[in-house]
Amino acid sequence: MPDAPRLDTVTPASAPAGAPLTLAGAAFGDRTEASAVRFRVPGDTAAPVIATVDSWSATSIVVRVPSLVSFGSGGPLEVVVHTDTGDSAPAPFLIEETAPPAITTVDPARGLEHTTITVTGERFGRRSAGSAVVFRAPGPRDVPAPIEAWTPTSVTVRVPALDALDGAGERPLVMTTPWGRTEPASFLLGELPQVTGVVPSIPAPGATITVQGRAFGTADAGSLDLVAVYATPDPRPPHATAPTILSWTDTEIRAELPDLHGLRTTGSRDVIVTSEWGPSLPNQPSRILIESRASITSWTRLEPHARTSDLQQGLQLGLQAQVYDALWLLGRQWQMRELRGSDAGSPVAVRVEGISTPLARWRPANGQPDDAPAGVPLEAVVERERVIPPTGSASAPFDDLRLAAEAGLHLLRLITANLRDARKSDDYRARFLRAFPLQPPADPAALDTRSRRFLAVTAGRAPDGGRIYAAYQGALGANPTLPNQPPINGNDRAAVLTAVRQWYAWCAELFSEPVADTSAWDRQRMEYAFAAGSGDLLLTAPEHDGGHLDWYSFSRRIPTPATSLGAPAAGREPEEFTRVAIPNPVSYPGMPMPRWWELEDGRVDFGSIAAAPSDLLTLVLVEFATVYGNDWFTVPLDAVAVGTLCELTSVTVTDAFGVSITISPFGDGAGTDWRMFELASDDGAADAGNAMLLLDALPTTQESRPLEDVLLLRDEMANMAWAVEKTVQSRTGRPLDLHEDEVTRRAGRQGPDGDGLRRYLLQTPVPRNWVPLLPRFDRDGTGSVTGRWLARGAMREPVGGAAIPPRGRLLEPGTPLEIYDEEVPRTGVRLTRLWTLGRSADGRSHLWRARRKGPGRGEGSSGIRFDTTTGA
Repeated sequence: MPDAPRLDTVTPASAPAGAPLTLAGAAFGDRTEASAVRFRVPGDTAAPVIATVDSWSATSIVVRVPSLVSFGSGGPLEVVVHTDTGDSAPAPFLIEETAPPAITTVDPARGLEHTTITVTGERFGRRSAGSAVVFRAPGPRDVPAPIEAWTPTSVTVRVPALDALDGAGERPLVMTTPWGRTEPASFLLGELPQVTGVVPSIPAPGATITVQGRAFGTADAGSLDLVAVYATPDPRPPHATAPTILSWTDTEIRAELPDLHGLRTTGSRDVIVTSEWGPSLPNQPSRILIESRASITSWTRLEPHARTSDLQQGLQLGLQAQVYDALWLLGRQWQMRELRGSDAGSPVAVRVEGISTPLARWRPANGQPDDAPAGVPLEAVVERERVIPPTGSASAPFDDLRLAAEAGLHLLRLITANLRDARKSDDYRARFLRAFPLQPPADPAALDTRSRRFLAVTAGRAPDGGRIYAAYQGALGANPTLPNQPPINGNDRAAVLTAVRQWYAWCAELFSEPVADTSAWDRQRMEYAFAAGSGDLLLTAPEHDGGHLDWYSFSRRIPTPATSLGAPAAGREPEEFTRVAIPNPVSYPGMPMPRWWELEDGRVDFGSIAAAPSDLLTLVLVEFATVYGNDWFTVPLDAVAVGTLCELTSVTVTDAFGVSITISPFGDGAGTDWRMFELASDDGAADAGNAMLLLDALPTTQESRPLEDVLLLRDEMANMAWAVEKTVQSRTGRPLDLHEDEVTRRAGRQGPDGDGLRRYLLQTPVPRNWVPLLPRFDRDGTGSVTGRWLARGAMREPVGGAAIPPRGRLLEPGTPLEIYDEEVPRTGVRLTRLWTLGRSADGRSHLWRARRKGPGRGEGSSGIRFDTTTGA
């Protein structure tokens, strides 16, 4: 009995109505009256649609896609070949709409996270693997929305989580189908108010409270209520009280509580903030306890028994609490100034107002200002170098063979994970190995021994990820395409395309890469130089040696039109803040007690400190500890954003008598005073402001072994300087010891002829990893020296050979290099290039390649001599 037809592939896998399709398979036989190609909607009981046949052979059939009206809309179909011997197994096919989808309405057009919305329009088609509804988050980036229902004209989805969309705001949505994308449709994402704290948490009736949190909105569209909390459930509606609003911002509300009569009762209250999006949810930080003013108190005084045998008389004497020398006690208190009033009360509340200015912009040395990416530590922004070439440019292969091999193998793993038939993975692995083999460089002599061993293992086993990275960038566009080599089967193109996109995303997230090909490295100073700030804020760091950044790395300048960094991006403007806190007295171990009758720590005796008249610091310390030690208070400023310059504009202290005093800043404003943690000013004539720089710096980092290690040293005998390349990065990304390489090379040289003759030498040999730095002078018209430089030279191969270039990146091979003469002192300089890994405050890891500058090891000598002889 003849075999039933077998349908293997449908090419292309998706097409509009009327387009030709090629069906490949076997046992189609000759075309008869019963032969037909049928299209049907999966799971539909309607009669299938017969396609027009252009050609028919035993292994190939060419048909035309039926009209779109036959199926009602675009979407997935099943294709079946029918012959006299039976039907083939169905093969998937997707019929496209005549035009991209279009959105007409979004209902509702605004809402909270997880809200169900209905998107209506036309040409949505039936849902397929490429159908999705995405929201555009800042970046921009697409966030898919969970789909609950899909029809050709209506789609029901749920709004993604607020964190996934980076907060509230305008978040347009876009519908994507295999035949195109819609234009963005407007959607406003809201956020319920959130209360993070109430100060004070135990207020009295009629007191002023400060509600802290976020997303409070405006006072016109909001309200503040105090809802009573009961220990047991109350079937009655909750009792709510509205306090008097004093001030209202998006993050803070100041309100005055009603008196006891208005509150009706004391006890626990939930502070509920209602905005245009709804009320806040009660939580522990939003709960306050209103003090109760009613009490029933009785006092019983306990006295020791007097020394008498009469119990009643002893109790009477004990209750009298007689003091026989009260005048002595009063005199002692007078001596200790306990009876001296200062007409001052203890501080009980401090209100601090200020402005927080983000470091939203930065500019490398001799570069252009740019936005500083949010969430990336500033030291990573300044130091990081490009590791993987950016997409969309004339990308070169990876300079690290090990990275190229690992990237190529990861792409193969992603293709295997996305293929429907995992058995095809070995076939595609072989295809990519043939099309993009990992090959050694054109000059085999440039490889060290370890790199050769690595290539011997990976050649033929791993594809070159660098070449794939350059060849597959067409898959990232709006109309993605794949190269012709290696060939990709029609049914597998969607899976391979998805894997390639995931692979490019993996490459982009692997390292912390600069957005533009800019660098803050000052090659003439061999250190980093940059500026940060935004708007009217300009902080400069002209001499950063690499590593940890902190406030002392910067100086503050007054920006000019030429030096200004420009306005910050939206959402990163300066923000005013207000904090109300309870001051805490400053204390330290062994601190003297402020009252005579309090016991002190016997291990500390300030009275026994012996200080000579010239020991001013010791005398100042003793006076502070004994006289002014209890006059200092600290005030915590919580929830101040990092990566900002925090400037205080007002500090108001309220004491126990209700008197409020505005404190003036310490200093005369003329730059003659000194304060801890104060930014320096470039002109040195004025204060840098009442500001503290809170950098988004990494608390700790892990650093690798240096990939490159260069010593800059003076050679006084030769009257020049040298740059000694001790270590450079090999082709596999590992450190290569050039000293060991030079010793091996010299050991391979042949010895002297041994004929006993002396030979003339114009110059003695110098190790190949020693690069000369030759002095150069700038002179004015009178011949006076105006500038001193060290210009990079080059030694030559023996017998007039070619110049020997540097092998590492620190000495900038391929371009002229001149270093300021003063940057290489007699102690020398050590330059390194290494990997740095750190975890920022939000938990994300950042890995980048950086440079470091440190002290050297003193002077050195190359042993170079000129015009000499060698031999017997």
